[in-house]
Amino acid sequence: MRGRAMLTGLASVILDEVHAVVGGKRGVHLITAVERLVRLSGEFQRIALSATVCPLGRVAEWVAGFRVRGNGDGATYRRRPIEIVASQAAKRYELEVRYPGGEADPDSPAGTPDAVWAG
Repeated sequence: MRGRAMLTGLASVILDEVHAVVGGKRGVHLITAVERLVRLSGEFQRIALSATVCPLGRVAEWVAGFRVRGNGDGATYRRRPIEIVASQAAKRYELEVRYPGGEADPDSPAGTPDAVWAG
């Protein structure tokens, strides 16, 4: 199967770690390539993933882009609809500190600061 034929009929495209490229030249290349895919396969769902992207709404609009109707001087551009899914759950961390020798007591001989370097 030819390369272009494989790209026709896409249902969705996942853009992972979008925060790493959104503000630079790599982001321009990425979103331009995504827009070119629309010409091959028609409209598809765009899914952008990032744990640290900010501002969320603005980046979502950037990923969605515009739908073009018509061509030339009569072309019109309309924003694609977006839906933002952002977790509101508080992050929980569980931390356990262990000292050399398996002792959790920092006052034990194995728990002295120099015990890490011994041996």
